[in-house]
Amino acid sequence: MSSSKAVDKNLDYQDLFSEPRRFNTSNKEFIFKFEKMANDFMLQSLTEFNKRHGKEYAAQVTLISDLPGYGRASVSDANTFDKLVNFLTEQVGAYSVLPAMKETGLKYGPVARYFVPDSFMLQLKKEEKSLIEEADSKNEIFGLQIVRKYDASPGYYAVALPDEYKKTPGGLFAALKEYKEKAGVEFAEPDEVAFDCLLAPVDATDYYYCNNYQWCLKDNNWDDEIYARDAWGVTTGVANVVIAVLDTGLYRAHNEFTNKVVDRYNAIGGAPDTTDVTDSNGHGTWVTGIAAAATNNGTCLQAAGGIASVGWNCKTMPVKICSDTSIVVSNAVNGVNYVKTKIDANNSNAGSRYIVNMSWSVSGADISQLHGAISTAFSNANNSPGAVFVAASGDGNVDIGQGATAVYPAAWTTEVIPVGSHRRNRTGDNNNNRYKSDTSNYGNSAVMAPGVGIHTTGTNSTTHILTRDGSSMASAIVSGVAALVWSRSYQSNGNQFSAAFVNGNVRNRILANGLVNDVIGGANAGRIHAYNAVNF
Repeated sequence: MSSSKAVDKNLDYQDLFSEPRRFNTSNKEFIFKFEKMANDFMLQSLTEFNKRHGKEYAAQVTLISDLPGYGRASVSDANTFDKLVNFLTEQVGAYSVLPAMKETGLKYGPVARYFVPDSFMLQLKKEEKSLIEEADSKNEIFGLQIVRKYDASPGYYAVALPDEYKKTPGGLFAALKEYKEKAGVEFAEPDEVAFDCLLAPVDATDYYYCNNYQWCLKDNNWDDEIYARDAWGVTTGVANVVIAVLDTGLYRAHNEFTNKVVDRYNAIGGAPDTTDVTDSNGHGTWVTGIAAAATNNGTCLQAAGGIASVGWNCKTMPVKICSDTSIVVSNAVNGVNYVKTKIDANNSNAGSRYIVNMSWSVSGADISQLHGAISTAFSNANNSPGAVFVAASGDGNVDIGQGATAVYPAAWTTEVIPVGSHRRNRTGDNNNNRYKSDTSNYGNSAVMAPGVGIHTTGTNSTTHILTRDGSSMASAIVSGVAALVWSRSYQSNGNQFSAAFVNGNVRNRILANGLVNDVIGGANAGRIHAYNAVNF
C-alpha cells in the first residue's frame, strides 16, 4: 500500500455543471464490496452476523446484479451499523465499505445517495484523443487502473480509488477533487447505484387481445382513449423513426418483435457481449410492446393475434442499462451516449430519428453526469436533430414538483417530457374529468396518458400477452405518439426528414397541440391526444 495522504474531511465535490454537492454519512445504510465478488459469501457473512447478534440486530442486504460482488446493507440503528461494518471488514475477502451519503444543502432536505466504494468516474475531454488512446491501450489513466470501460462513451472510465483514499469516506471526495484538476479531464464524479428504479407495475391476469381490450387505443364505452385510430388515419409511422427503450432489455423472440428491432446494445459496463439484451426481468419487454409492437399482423379474436402498439410501423432499439430494479448510473450514462452515437451517424434527411423512452427513475438524486449525457443527446449543436426524451413520472402518489420527492430524469423538463398515468372513468365519475391513476405522481407532469390495465408483451412465450399498470406504461404510450409525430413530418416532406423539424418541434406538437384540455384530477396536466399531435 502506498503512503497515506492527508484526506480532507469535507464530504463534497463540484459536479460537471460546477455546482457544489455536499454530503453527510448515514449511520443506517452502506455499500460494500467483497474482493472475490462472491455473492454466496456475502450472504453467508450476513447470515452469520445475524446469528451472532440476534434478531434485534438483523441486517438486510440487497445485492447489486450489475456490479457482482457489491451490495447494500441496512440496519435499524447506529449501534448495529458500527457492529456490522466492523464485522464485514474483518471477514476474509471483504474489501471496502462506504456509508450511504445524504446530500445536504438542498432547500427541500437531504437525499440519499449510494456511491460505489472503491471506484469513481472519469470523463476525459473528447478532443484528448491521444490521451484516450493511451488509456485504452494501457488500461490505466494517471496511474489508476481502469476497472470498467464503456465502448459507446469514449474516454469515460470507472477507475479504481487509490489505496491511500480508501480509509475514510472523505477519501472518495478527496480523489474527486484531485483528479478533476488533471489535464484533459472533463469531470470526475462518483459512480453510484440507484435502487428501486423500475416503476413497479401492479400484476393483473394474462389476457388475449380482442376488440376493445386495449382501451387506451380504442374505447367504445368511455371517451378515455388517446385517439390512436384517428392518428393512424394520418400516419401509422415509418421505419426511419426508432424508439430507443433504455431498460432491462427485450425478449426479442416474441412474435410481436419480428422485424421490429433495428439495433440493440448492452450498456452495462464490462458486459462480455454488448449485443446481448436478454430481458430476465420483463420490464423492458412490457414497455417496448406498448410503444412499438408489430401492429395489424394478426387477428384480434384469439390470443395469437397479439396486440396493437401506438408506434405501429416505427422500429425499436433496446438498450439494456440494468438487469433488475437497481441501476448503476454509469450504465445509464453509457446507454444515453450510445443513442447519441446513433443520432450522429444517422442525422441526414434520409437517415433516422430517435425517441428515447425512460420508464424508470433515480428518485430524488439530481445526478449531474446523467443529466449532462441527456442534455448532450438532446442538443441541436452541429446540426443534430437531437433526441426526444420521454420519462415516467413515477408511482408514489406524490407531488414531484416539491423538491425532496422530485423524480429524475422526469424532473429535467427542459430536455425530458414527463409522463404520469390516468385511469379509465369509473362508474359515477364526471365524464368530463379524467382522473389520474391512484398511484401516479403528479405536479410537474406535462402529459398524462393511460396507465392502468394496459395490455402488452410478456416474456413467458412468443405469444405471451399480459396487462400492466403504472407510469412506465404511460410513458411508453407517449413515446409512441412522439414517434408518430416525427413520422408525420417525414411523410409530409416527401418521405425525407426536414432539417427544420427537429426534436424540439416534436416536443411542441405534443405539449402545445397534443393534449386534451380537460382536467386530470390531482395532476394539473393535460391528457395525451395522438390525433391532435399528428394533425399538421
